[in-house]
Amino acid sequence: MGGAQYGQDHMYGQDFGVQGAAYYAQGVPAGQQMMMQQQSEQREGEQEKGKNGALPWQTEAERKAERAEMRTMMKAQKEKQDFVDRESTIKWLCSLGTVNAFLLIIPMFGNTWLDQPFIGLGVKILKIKISLFNIHVDVECGKNWLEDKFCKGIVTKMKGTHSLQDAKQLACSTTQYLPGNMACYIMSKCFFLNLALFGAFVLASVFSLCGVMFLSHYWYSKPLPNIRKWACFFYGASAFCAVGGLAGWGMARAPTENLPRAWTETAGAATFDLFAIKPVPGPPWGWCAYVSGIVAFSYALQFLLWPAWFQPHEKEEEAITNEVMAQEHIEQRILDMQNSMLPGGAIQQ
Repeated sequence: MGGAQYGQDHMYGQDFGVQGAAYYAQGVPAGQQMMMQQQSEQREGEQEKGKNGALPWQTEAERKAERAEMRTMMKAQKEKQDFVDRESTIKWLCSLGTVNAFLLIIPMFGNTWLDQPFIGLGVKILKIKISLFNIHVDVECGKNWLEDKFCKGIVTKMKGTHSLQDAKQLACSTTQYLPGNMACYIMSKCFFLNLALFGAFVLASVFSLCGVMFLSHYWYSKPLPNIRKWACFFYGASAFCAVGGLAGWGMARAPTENLPRAWTETAGAATFDLFAIKPVPGPPWGWCAYVSGIVAFSYALQFLLWPAWFQPHEKEEEAITNEVMAQEHIEQRILDMQNSMLPGGAIQQ
């Protein structure tokens, strides 16, 4: 009786374990059951996918079409990003050309291209500042009556601010009192070189703005090869005028450090160079020369960036085709008008 009772109890425990698990599962909240079911289905779906991630019920043609569509979307996205990058390059080139054109105006109308101080027994202070249009001479004579005689008689004639043309005429008019024509030669050379440099800078600014207009018209209006070539030409011409004009002016610069010596060469020769005025050691360049050097370097940089950054417009071939069709249409209209003006009306082709 005891063994039978124990066996029944054991069977009851097993039945209770199975039924208890079922009852326990029924006691789980519905939200958790759905989450567990979704996770199980997701694992089964991952196992059913093929090597390329395609679903098992897809055919090979559908898989290829899906991959082709993905490649097309990625290609379109890449082309869009490339176009944005090229447009940013165009904006940078246009901005740089415009800024350089206006920055070049600052040294053009600046007051100090050459700045040279001088010392000598005949003068107390002598400074010469030369711009592209004017020359400013600041002189103060000494206290010795003999030195003051030469200082006030010769050097002070150039004191003050004069236009380069007037200074040239004034220096050339004093050659009747001085042997040779060194002062006239220096002032004449300075006048013509500064005039040439001014013309080169004006051309550089104009060419730079023309390049910006052609480049903007090419990118935003008509991406034709001729317009692109003209834009490149104007960018190169502006850099050539700015860099070449400044370099030529610097290499052929008039020796203005010899100008006071030319004014006093009579006194220097008579007194064994005792009263000759000599320049203070140091570079004679003023702030305008340094600023123009920076701007000229920027001009050269903007032209060198052209082959490194610039890429033709993606619709250039389409624009060429449209231009050819438009030209043919115009020619056909002209031909039709000419034929309509003949006796008997238009000629049937």
